[in-house]
Amino acid sequence: RPFHVEPTNIVSVNDDMQRVTDEASAMNKRIHYYSRLTSPADRALIAPDHVLPAPDEIYVYSPLGTAFKVDSCTDGYGKNSSIVTIFMIWNTMMGTSILSIPWGIKQAGFTSGIILILLMGILTLYCCYRVVKSRKTIPLIDTSNWEFPDVCKYYFGSFGQWSSLLFSMVSLVGAMVVYWVLMSNFLFNTGKFIYNFVHDINVTDIVPGTNGSDKVICPSAATGHPPQNRSVMFPSGNNTGFELFEKWWNKSQTVPFYLIAVLLPLLNLKSPSFFAKFNVLG
Repeated sequence: RPFHVEPTNIVSVNDDMQRVTDEASAMNKRIHYYSRLTSPADRALIAPDHVLPAPDEIYVYSPLGTAFKVDSCTDGYGKNSSIVTIFMIWNTMMGTSILSIPWGIKQAGFTSGIILILLMGILTLYCCYRVVKSRKTIPLIDTSNWEFPDVCKYYFGSFGQWSSLLFSMVSLVGAMVVYWVLMSNFLFNTGKFIYNFVHDINVTDIVPGTNGSDKVICPSAATGHPPQNRSVMFPSGNNTGFELFEKWWNKSQTVPFYLIAVLLPLLNLKSPSFFAKFNVLG
């Protein structure tokens, strides 16, 4: 049970820095050390209530890098004072899913896509309900601090525990793949726009396609194949530079690797508050 964080990560509603005593800091480190010696389901080394700090020294820690002091609130109750925190969590959970819905509906079709979304929503809701209620189905054992892998271990042994962790990782990997594909597309289109702007290339002026009086970009009707991963442009004169750009700025072969150089330095940052603020950008 976390009750203390470093003073640099503690804030208050009125922006006054709140600090804790050295005794609370030392006790926090000691309890964290003991918690690493056993599994979370084992209550043998859980700190008893009489060694915890006084109520005026208890803090509620947020994964976003902040901590708020508990003022006369009983366990499990209290209000979140930051609406920004709520929307940042919403943005994290729904951002990539909402952006990938149009692509999924395009692949599955409009009607079948909506049906699949509803079915997956019902299935996800049922799974969440079963996970939340799973601890209460175990009799004669205190499961107040059990996680879902501990429940799987109780029923299926080590195989069930590691299987639940594996499938949790699969869902996270799927979200990361969607995020990587979307970021690669955004970076590819941004680089192509900058190249067209620098070289004064207007795609709509040089593509021979019209829809009434408005010019449009359409794939060639002569070939029954979908358009390839290349820019639909017809540069005049020496097109060596354009071909070189197409070679080194490819949506599926080069741009995803360029994204590593952009995101790898950000992943080495240790401040959760930076990612919370960076996440506001979407």
